Amino acid sequence: MIKLNPNKPSPTILKSCGNPVCHYDEPRFLDTIELKRVASFPDNFKFIGKISQVRDRIGNAVMPKFMYHIAKHIKENILYVANNKTGIFSEVPETGTRLK
Repeated sequence: MIKLNPNKPSPTILKSCGNPVCHYDEPRFLDTIELKRVASFPDNFKFIGKISQVRDRIGNAVMPKFMYHIAKHIKENILYVANNKTGIFSEVPETGTRLK
C-alpha cells in the first residue's frame, strides 16, 4: 500500500493494483472518483464498467494532461519543423488548427 502525501506528487496509478493508493488523511483506499482526479481526468469523464474495470482503465490510461503536453510538443517541435521545411506553415499554428 502507498499512502499519498498531500505535499508531493502521487505515485503512478497502475492497473495491477499491486500498490493500492491510500488516502493521506483517512484509513481507506482512494475511490474511483479520487483516482480519476489524481490521473487528471475531468470530473465529467465517465468510465463504464465495474469498479475493478474502472480502476484498471485508469491504471492503463495515459493521463490526459500528460498526453496534452506530449501532443503539444510533437506539434510544435516535430510537425511544425517538418511542415515548415515544406512551406505548409509560415508560423506555429494555434492550438486547434489542423494540419493539411
